[in-house]
Amino acid sequence: MNKVDRYKILVRHLKDLGVVQSQKELGRLLGYSNESYFSQIINGQVDEPKDFMEKLKKLVPDINPDWIQTGEGEMTGTTPPLVHQHTQNGDNINGTHVEVKSDSGKLLDVILQQSAQLTVSQQQLSKSQEQIDRLISIIEKK
Repeated sequence: MNKVDRYKILVRHLKDLGVVQSQKELGRLLGYSNESYFSQIINGQVDEPKDFMEKLKKLVPDINPDWIQTGEGEMTGTTPPLVHQHTQNGDNINGTHVEVKSDSGKLLDVILQQSAQLTVSQQQLSKSQEQIDRLISIIEKK
């Protein structure tokens, strides 16, 4: 499987989770207003910008960059819960400074990012429960 295939799997995964409704929306959430350019990135027609993976990690904190780059490991990993702290220098989430702006579009983006992280976590929990159920089934058969 090549990188283009992995991007397509990721987009489909995010659509299935309800994080985005389309590849176009994913591009917009990552900050790409030019739909064609974002499509060219995803389809391997142009090189990824240097900050592409950083933007993707901000939107989908659970994504495994190694899986995207090389196909090794799982698509998603375990993300620790958000830790919100108010310090003298401002708000921080998981040690990252968060700048609060009155722009409702920025607020919506933050909410969508948190929703994406919650959805990925819920999916992981569901997978874990399926594995537990399979193990119990195996044990009961013996």
